[in-house]
Amino acid sequence: MESVAVNAARWVVGKALSPLSGGFVEAWAATTELGPNVDAIKMELLYAQGMLHNTRSRETSNPALQQLLLKLRGLAYDAEDVLDELDYFRIQDELDGTYEAAEEHAKGCLYGLVLNTRHTVRNIKKKACSCGDNGEASRHTNDGEALAGSSCIHKLFSNARERSQFLCCAYPCKASHIEHTMKTPKLKFDRVDLSTRMKHIVEQLKPVCAKVSTILNLELLESNRNIGLMSLNAALSRMPGQAPFLPSSVAMSRPVTTSEFIDPKFHGRMSEINKIIGITRGDYCGKDLTIIPIVGSGGIGKTTLTQHIYKEVQNHFDVKVWVCVSLNFNVYRLKEEIAKLMPELKDEKSGGPDDLIEQRLKSKRFLLVLDDMWNCGNEDEWRRLLAPLRKAQSTGNIILVTTRFLAVAEMVKTIYHSIQLEGLESEVFWELFQACVFGDEKSIGNHADLLVTGKKIAEKLKGSPLAAKTVGRLLRNHLDLEHWTSVLESREWELQTGENDIMPALKLSYDYLPFHLQHCFTYCALFPEDYRFESDEMIHLWIGLDILQSRNQNKKVEEIGLSYLNDLVNYGFFRKDMNKNGSPYYTMHDLLHELALKVSSYEYLAISSSSVRSVQIPPSVRHLSIVIDDTDVNHRVTFENVKKDFSTLHKRLDVEELQSLMLFGQYHGSFVIPFGNLLSKAKALRVILMFNASYDMENMLRNFSKLVHLRYLRIVKGYFQELSLSNIISRFYHLRILDELNISEIPELILQFDSLVDGMAGGLRSIGGGLQGLHFLRTLTIRGCPNFLSSYYSSSSSSCFPFPSSLQYLHLDGVGGMETLAPLSNLSSLKCMDLRGEDLSSLLAHGQLTNLNIFETPKFFVGCGSDSLRLQCLQTDDITKVLAAPICSLLASSLTSLTISWNDEVERFTKEQSAALLLLSSLQDLEFWYCSELQSLPTGLHRLTSLKRLKIWSCPAIRSLPKGGLPSSLEVLDVRSSNNEELKRQCRNLRGTIPIIKDRRYY
Repeated sequence: MESVAVNAARWVVGKALSPLSGGFVEAWAATTELGPNVDAIKMELLYAQGMLHNTRSRETSNPALQQLLLKLRGLAYDAEDVLDELDYFRIQDELDGTYEAAEEHAKGCLYGLVLNTRHTVRNIKKKACSCGDNGEASRHTNDGEALAGSSCIHKLFSNARERSQFLCCAYPCKASHIEHTMKTPKLKFDRVDLSTRMKHIVEQLKPVCAKVSTILNLELLESNRNIGLMSLNAALSRMPGQAPFLPSSVAMSRPVTTSEFIDPKFHGRMSEINKIIGITRGDYCGKDLTIIPIVGSGGIGKTTLTQHIYKEVQNHFDVKVWVCVSLNFNVYRLKEEIAKLMPELKDEKSGGPDDLIEQRLKSKRFLLVLDDMWNCGNEDEWRRLLAPLRKAQSTGNIILVTTRFLAVAEMVKTIYHSIQLEGLESEVFWELFQACVFGDEKSIGNHADLLVTGKKIAEKLKGSPLAAKTVGRLLRNHLDLEHWTSVLESREWELQTGENDIMPALKLSYDYLPFHLQHCFTYCALFPEDYRFESDEMIHLWIGLDILQSRNQNKKVEEIGLSYLNDLVNYGFFRKDMNKNGSPYYTMHDLLHELALKVSSYEYLAISSSSVRSVQIPPSVRHLSIVIDDTDVNHRVTFENVKKDFSTLHKRLDVEELQSLMLFGQYHGSFVIPFGNLLSKAKALRVILMFNASYDMENMLRNFSKLVHLRYLRIVKGYFQELSLSNIISRFYHLRILDELNISEIPELILQFDSLVDGMAGGLRSIGGGLQGLHFLRTLTIRGCPNFLSSYYSSSSSSCFPFPSSLQYLHLDGVGGMETLAPLSNLSSLKCMDLRGEDLSSLLAHGQLTNLNIFETPKFFVGCGSDSLRLQCLQTDDITKVLAAPICSLLASSLTSLTISWNDEVERFTKEQSAALLLLSSLQDLEFWYCSELQSLPTGLHRLTSLKRLKIWSCPAIRSLPKGGLPSSLEVLDVRSSNNEELKRQCRNLRGTIPIIKDRRYY
């Protein structure tokens, strides 16, 4: 097992060198007189990289070396910053067609001297006020600085003359031939500052590298000496004629391993299961409410046991609800979640969570699970939560509470004794452990030589199912005795602090992860506990941090990220589940989240609003997340105290070094002023993720427009304010992920970023060129660009496309030049399209298009005759063209959802239109929205035998339901914003025949 500290230092050093990989920065730096600085810093980084490379496959635990490696790591981060900044200005010059940072100019070397001096004057003016009047020194002319009057002039010109040989070798400037169209202010290139920083980094790197190298060489000599002695002893101990000595790693056979996830069956706990099931079915059935606490340490199997019981007894209850409580015991939030998870009633009245719970539990027996409850406030808070549940008017109701804390169990229980879980009995645990490692008895038989060592490892796991799964998967990937012995003899076991402490076991599994998976896992420490990760969300963050790397050039970075996710699932660090729509999400056990916080504490810091004052902050933090608890905003005194805590946080946190910033919580915008003060000096940020943003970004991040390193930007808008980023975002040259933004325009410059990956969803009113260079773009919205496609329509090149083939969602509004399909014929991945005023009907036959929104396009469906339509969802304002027999015949087998909206012309459906609608035999959802003149629904709706949901929203002229009635298959009738008494009466009369009828505003 290789040292994590060595791996981490090697990774950061490699990352620092990445801006130099193509040679562009070095070539450009030579024109700015920074070539020698770049060469010097490159040499030191290469030396460090080679030195660390030589430590491969060696474990080091020298505490002094660990500290030096941390120092080296910090310097490598500094080097990465300065080289990345150079790359930023190189890109700025390239995109703008200027060489403003270069010494040479079209006017000759003398002008280059003045230009070089200008940068130096600008730097000294800031730092030495004694050199002249600031106002005078800041005035420029077209030919150079107004240098007269400065006492530093002679030194500056002398310095420039000494370096003139570099100036005369510069490239000629092309700036005079370029017309600049960008309105966004450019960042100024400060040559002196960059040079000073690089020199300082090199000066610090040299002694640190020398000391690390010396210690590593000494350790290598000692290691070689020990190996020589061992070999000599082995040779002396062998008798003549014996086989030569071979290390066990060579003698052992190494079988082919598999990444298949082995989910063992439920083991043990039969007495606890029988006891709890007995309570639910036996003596307590006559009681109104029984609360059963299940108590045990983390990872002992409380949740798994409860899931098993839930499955066994669920048929005995009318209502079943499972809620994960975790750290945040907020009574109102929990009531809201409980009410949300209960089935709605067809005739329920609107109200708060208490009212809804009371209505939905009336005369019904319920089972409620409150999983992972860390506290329950006080007895009054607990009673408030139970109040609506006690009004169920039935007997035999059960609440199962899982918790680590006996005090919580004692407060909530209504039975005589809580159910206390200890570690599994040794025989049962050994069966579970073998199942986690081998999967089946046949595999166990093939590796009988490992069982003795495996038994000793299992004894150290304290009967914890979580430890069995995590360590078991570690061992499963290395079925050889040498590896198992190294696990058994690890010093990590010495850190166990009690009978139930399994953290060393989890830490051991982490230590044996490949470094790239360790890195991916530790980043999860920044997210709140019990957070659900979507696969794209996590992969995009890893892309933003440059974590995903592969030697396979044919493999997409997103494919690499997905394989990393699957590996973490197979190692037991993530759990993969499915949403109701079939998409996957990932979660972490709370102990594994705790492990992530522990192993990442050197660089990662997660703060909750309630712990700002008490949290320990190491000086090396580079990744920060802040979670605002709702309760800290709801109470005035607490709110003011938290604001004070955040106002002083800058004294303990080096904000200038931050690379990641995440803000969670619905009301984190309430702290925009203290956050703005805290983050005023943040300039190295690579990742910004903010949920519920409802403020001007430059109030939160005052250096936002100067974040030259930014790779990942995700701002999920709140309720109160439109985000205005258009003029700023064009200067983020390193941006790779632009996610979930809705902005007014993106200038032409951003369209040249071939590194942009995904999620650009902005309302573009001006766009200067094609997006075909954005090879990973998935979602795009463009509005008000009437000439956008005209150049592609007229292009003679068949390969000239405005959009990348990766596009899956496309929204076009007021984008002209669509007379032909040619510019869009490459969109083979398109699944969802939203069009306003565009005729692209021929695109229906291309790609995988399943969702289509089409408005203000009267000719769209004219002549549409494709027999390869896959449309599943259609939303349109064109009743006349859609409800026609030819179109409905084409959509009959695929269309499941039809929404007709924003039509203020049609009053009634014709017989032909009603008949065409009946051709949609697969239709399950039919919706009418904002049809102001529509007076009646289509006739014959009762013959749509697949229809499940009918919605009529804001159609005030509709006076009644169809005379023929509604189909018997209908499950939901949702009528809103209607004042017609006859329509309301008809809906009331249907109660009892349709499961759910909604119109909360009027009845």
